[in-house]
Amino acid sequence: MYITIIPNFKIEPISALAVCSGGNASYKLAGYGIGLDVEWRGSANMTLISGQGTANAIFKSTGNGAGIVSAFIKYKGENFICENSRVWIGPEASPTIDGDLGSINTARLNSEYGFYAKGLPRNTIGQYRWGYGAKNSLKYIETDINFVVLKSPSSGTSFMVTLSVENPCGWSPPSSIVYRINSGGKDKGPVYPLKNALVIDEDQPEIKSVKIYNLSGVLVYSDNAVDGSFDIKSTVLTDGVYIIEKFDGENRTSEKVMLKR
Repeated sequence: MYITIIPNFKIEPISALAVCSGGNASYKLAGYGIGLDVEWRGSANMTLISGQGTANAIFKSTGNGAGIVSAFIKYKGENFICENSRVWIGPEASPTIDGDLGSINTARLNSEYGFYAKGLPRNTIGQYRWGYGAKNSLKYIETDINFVVLKSPSSGTSFMVTLSVENPCGWSPPSSIVYRINSGGKDKGPVYPLKNALVIDEDQPEIKSVKIYNLSGVLVYSDNAVDGSFDIKSTVLTDGVYIIEKFDGENRTSEKVMLKR
């Protein structure tokens, strides 16, 4: 009986995941071996400067956006193609704002709501700059975690929230959402229901580490040896609302949860 081994080729960045225009990005081809022929190619904003035909390549970046590199591989008469787009060139694109209000386009006066930047794919963000308040008189706050609680105006007809994020190349263009103010006074609680305490292992890569913050941004729990899943109920934290930051070895994501035993 003969067993056919299918090669597991993969392009892995071995330098920073955010590079400024004109900077270099380095990659390696995992699974490279004897008898393998590889041709490196880059998108229009990635120019190969060294490593053609080898397991390691260096590209020079230009412009702003995702840098895409490909490896065209010939091995034992078969052709394979690998691609990687994890490196971002220049400041991030405008982030997507999400949070308690979800897709609801209304808010109440003088009420607190939680917001976060949704879907940031890289672990390269240093600061988050939030603007909030009446449309023509915004206040600003900067945080180093992907969550903030903001208060709507005490008067007026609109509540505006803006967000820019900073990576090593500078600040992104701001994104913004404008909510219409509902009459009826202050909210008694979030309009959008918070997730109850849960085991974090659904439809996502295995978690390597977890950090938990209270709503003031203070770190209240940390575990750097998570084995794939995590249950906030296993901690000694008191019931309440927390921000959980998860790291899978490549990317960080955050979400707001309510712990209720």
